[in-house]
Amino acid sequence: MPKNNEIILIQKKGSKKTVWIFFVIILFIAVYVPFFGSNLQYMTAATLRIIFSYIGNICIMFGVFLLILGGINLIRGKKIPVKSFLMGILLLWIGACLTGTIFNLFGMFIGPTPPPQGYH
Repeated sequence: MPKNNEIILIQKKGSKKTVWIFFVIILFIAVYVPFFGSNLQYMTAATLRIIFSYIGNICIMFGVFLLILGGINLIRGKKIPVKSFLMGILLLWIGACLTGTIFNLFGMFIGPTPPPQGYH
């Protein structure tokens, strides 16, 4: 037990594995990135685009499902499914932003900003 004026320092040994991982990362940045950095950037972006497009398609699918389910419940005369409609619209919006698609829902555009009208 330490007395009033004593401080106990516990020193842990640093992991050599962490130092080697840090060294390899620095070496990768110093050697690979100057020569092939732009190619690495495009490859990473292409991979992430595929992943986010897949997630967006799933969101669109569930959003349409919830809108259809809410419409069926509305037609059957049950309680107005506001939560289902809002969740469906939100999932459509998220999916549209991830995939780049634009939906026209009740005269309102859902998704990224629509392209300008006119001659292209």
